[in-house]
Amino acid sequence: MKLKIVLSTVLSMVLILMLAAPAAAQQGKGKGKSKKEAVERKAEKAPEKTIKTAEEKADKKKAEEKTREAEEEAKEKAEEEAEEAEEAKEKEKEEARGKAYGKNKEGLEGREFGKKRSMEAKAKGELKAAERQETGTEKERLQQEAKEMEEKMKSEKGKGKKKGKGKGKGNR
Repeated sequence: MKLKIVLSTVLSMVLILMLAAPAAAQQGKGKGKSKKEAVERKAEKAPEKTIKTAEEKADKKKAEEKTREAEEEAKEKAEEEAEEAEEAKEKEKEEARGKAYGKNKEGLEGREFGKKRSMEAKAKGELKAAERQETGTEKERLQQEAKEMEEKMKSEKGKGKKKGKGKGKGNR
């Protein structure tokens, strides 16, 4: 029986210690004190937060300005590219309007201008053909002269060998 009493007292003591430990840890921290401490902690952290937030705001403003500038530059480049594309399209349209578009027609219209232009083109073609023919005949003439010169050289060499008895060993 003594054993039962000893065990029960030991268990009750352990139980009391287990329940009392958390209560002892909170000693001096009632509801009023914990609120005051929380307010004091916030007051200590508040200046640091304001400094950080001011710096963050400045950084954000700088970043926003940079993005705005980049967006404006991108818009300007896009507008320039669009203008260049329009100019290119206009040039293509002008080129696609025909060979005589925009030429000085000297008061002629339609068929009259077309006939005049075709006659000029024919004359130009005939002139080029005549030039080619002249250069062709000139080429032929030069080739003929070159052949004649070669024949003369060959004949002179052949005559010189037959006529003269060169200075050989046997002729001394």
